[in-house]
Amino acid sequence: MNHLQRIAQAMPPEMDAVMLTGQANCFYATFFHGEGVAFISRGECFYFTDSRYIEAAQRDIIGATVDMVDRGRNYAALISAALEKTGAKRVGFEDDVMSVAEYRTYAEALRCELLPASELLSGLRGSKDEEEVHRMICAQRIAERALNDILGEIKAGMTEKEVAARLQYLMLHYGAERMSFDPVVASGPNGSMPHAVPTDREIQSGDFVTMDFGCVYQGYCSDMTRTVAVGEIGDEQRRVYEIVLAAQRAGIAAARAGATGAAVDGAARK
Repeated sequence: MNHLQRIAQAMPPEMDAVMLTGQANCFYATFFHGEGVAFISRGECFYFTDSRYIEAAQRDIIGATVDMVDRGRNYAALISAALEKTGAKRVGFEDDVMSVAEYRTYAEALRCELLPASELLSGLRGSKDEEEVHRMICAQRIAERALNDILGEIKAGMTEKEVAARLQYLMLHYGAERMSFDPVVASGPNGSMPHAVPTDREIQSGDFVTMDFGCVYQGYCSDMTRTVAVGEIGDEQRRVYEIVLAAQRAGIAAARAGATGAAVDGAARK
């Protein structure tokens, strides 16, 4: 079952179709990177985009009729045609994504009732299928390869920016599409800031270096944080490191099917 079918099957009885205008949910539905609108009913699915993406969309999207907007047919016009073809009268929309201005435009242009559907989509996306898990694992493996390489390269005299740049290059080199977020590289006193921005500070012997980074592989993200020592560290640094390591292991031990996030977090905090 593809995600278009999964969404259609999960729609509540009071909903005839779902209209997706946000990029994240459109990608979830189609596995297609682009800008467009997906319209999903129980009987038929559609994807509408512009001239920049139409060729790739027609090639890559499976299970939906793909059509292109132009000067004479905007998104509202194509959705109206889909409404008429499917007979949908009550259509879900992304109430946590769509702006007020967009909502007003669609509410005025479409002859249907718009119903909030973000909870439907977040519920589906929260449970990953086999393909999604595979992509997430691949994204993590890429980040791990980059970490293994950078561990052999970090040395006193390198700047935080140099380490961050090298991490990004390595992840792209190993197959990433892009970064999950701007990487954090924080050395020495900068390590007290969880979301520190890499600076021109040169790493010193005896520093902790914290790296928070991840990449995107086929639309799915990895995110990892690692703290390493450059040279010899002091007794207090070692004690703090071991406390954090013990907390991490306690959290891992508490993580199992049926456990709540609060329970796992509580085990680490304790």
